[in-house]
Amino acid sequence: MSNVFTFVNPSAFRSRTEIFQESFTASSEVEAMLPVYHVNIKGRVLDIAPADSNETPTITCRLEGFTRRRGKLHGSNTIAPINMESCMKSNWIIHDFEGNRYKWKIKSFRSPDWVLLDENENIFASFDRSAWRRHVNGRLTITKPVSKDFLLIILLTNRLVLRTVQDKETAASAAAT
Repeated sequence: MSNVFTFVNPSAFRSRTEIFQESFTASSEVEAMLPVYHVNIKGRVLDIAPADSNETPTITCRLEGFTRRRGKLHGSNTIAPINMESCMKSNWIIHDFEGNRYKWKIKSFRSPDWVLLDENENIFASFDRSAWRRHVNGRLTITKPVSKDFLLIILLTNRLVLRTVQDKETAASAAAT
């Protein structure tokens, strides 16, 4: 099983991200491939499901509050909290379903990459946007062995971080004009 996942938005008009268990830089490279997971975004709710599961979500993230800086991950009979570290940082604090704490650390919203750290600052995953194209959002590399549930949490929360960063980029572009 590959530890590299590429995030692709097949259309600018759909709120779905397809996740492929391969590494590539252009959406044309995936035309003959099938995604392994789908992440759907509907307002305050993000969910992830295996691509072959008829869209039954495996894990759902429900954002709360006016600013959507906190929420909960809902798995099978389990709930784990998530929240932004502060209003000044885009870092997200997440927990797995066993209660272990992790942090998506973003250097700055203009940075092309970010990492997932455990409580001891060990890197569990890294996301690289430097090679992204119009529909290819970036490449996630998982650096340590993880359970199936934690893999889904990593994939889903990485998409949440990507959404946060893209929202800040859009706001910065609008403010500059």
